[in-house]
Amino acid sequence: NYTTVFNALERSYNQVAARLAVHVGMPEVRRVLVSASLYPPSATGLLYPSASIGALETTPHRMAMGMRALDWRNSDLSSAQNLQDLERMMRGVVVRGTAAGAFASGPEGVAGKTGTSQEHRDAWFIGRTGDIAFAVWIGRDDDNPLPVVNGSRATGGSLAAPVAARFIREARAAGLTTATIDTAPFPSQAVPFELQPQPEPEPYDGGGGWWANRSPGRSAGPDPYAGGGNEWRPGWMQ
Repeated sequence: NYTTVFNALERSYNQVAARLAVHVGMPEVRRVLVSASLYPPSATGLLYPSASIGALETTPHRMAMGMRALDWRNSDLSSAQNLQDLERMMRGVVVRGTAAGAFASGPEGVAGKTGTSQEHRDAWFIGRTGDIAFAVWIGRDDDNPLPVVNGSRATGGSLAAPVAARFIREARAAGLTTATIDTAPFPSQAVPFELQPQPEPEPYDGGGGWWANRSPGRSAGPDPYAGGGNEWRPGWMQ
């Protein structure tokens, strides 16, 4: 079966990500991972295909830094066109994909990606809105699986994404548009940011594929992929 890269990212099809990484070449993948500050140059395992689906440990701080580095307005990781396409994919995650349920009631203008580790030990949502890049991680300090809630296993779409949506929604409702985050104990200075929405990208028509066969708009119900087998893949964010 074939699928578009847009659809694969929206639904967290990790097999597609791994195949794409092999096609591009793991040295190039490693360059991007290091340049985006997701991993230090000394990190081992970055040349293995599993690195492309998050099999190496990292931190929420590094994930937020990586999301910031993907901003097409001020990044040199790739061409502006490539980064704009990636942003459209991440908007699809929020509008149609694994985080659609969490963002069904807003806020608008968020691009991001969910993640769920093996055995449901970690739930992630990494996103950006305007000039703020952020990462939400939910897990246990003893590395045990997260508990089952309402009969469902924890996933990035069902657990971390709602936290991100509520944070941005309530911050905007409170009139918070700028703030300064003290990044201590991280080795960097405090970083100012703005809580402004991303410009809404043009919808991807899929060339007659998945998106073209569905009406534009948000999912009105719960995340259709959370706990349904499409969110979790072995090795994701381990």
